[in-house]
Amino acid sequence: TNCGNISNPCKTFTRAIGVFNAIYSQTAVYVPIRVATRGSGEAYTEYIDFQDNLSFYGGYSVADNWASQDVAINATILDSTRRETVFISGITDGLILDGFVVKNNRTIADNSTVISINYSDNVTIQNCDIELNSTGNSIDAYGVMGLQANFTLYKNDFSLGDATTQLIYAKTDTCNIIVNNNTITAPPHAPPIDGIPIVGIQVNGTGTATLSNNYFSLINIKSANAIG
Repeated sequence: TNCGNISNPCKTFTRAIGVFNAIYSQTAVYVPIRVATRGSGEAYTEYIDFQDNLSFYGGYSVADNWASQDVAINATILDSTRRETVFISGITDGLILDGFVVKNNRTIADNSTVISINYSDNVTIQNCDIELNSTGNSIDAYGVMGLQANFTLYKNDFSLGDATTQLIYAKTDTCNIIVNNNTITAPPHAPPIDGIPIVGIQVNGTGTATLSNNYFSLINIKSANAIG
């Protein structure tokens, strides 16, 4: 029996995307997929193959029959010990993630990233809590990293662990990002890593970051070609 409705919701992102592919054409625009909390702090930990024209909305609950989005009560958590918790690549027509708690808890000596956006356009991350909890074993830790991607960060709350070296890092010349109405907080004891201070936003080369109405607390800001 196909899942994907209130009486028979899909249990995984992979299954929900499969149902989308079976029902809608690839030219459908921003088909909404509601995602329910798993409850009791339990997270979705699967690898998700994101694709064009989908919008995922966390903060729902099966218990109240998917009545309304309430991110504060129905925490919908994505978590991983992989190098990237959310890996987005090859998006051209659009993708939205709205209303999730996204974490990375990698503990081995390697890089870690909460959300990685690569070779993509029209990606929006909004109304999310982005938590980088990787321990000091991480070599470099990133909140959101972009590689040849254009994306928008809107009304997210970022919280940083001690290992964080870059909160928002546009790695290549061709990244253009909009950072609007986000709250970014680092712990008071967060030290520099190998003499490098924790950085809020860094954009390399000719990439641009358009900033407006963001709140930074206890963090250094380093931005090239920042507007606003």
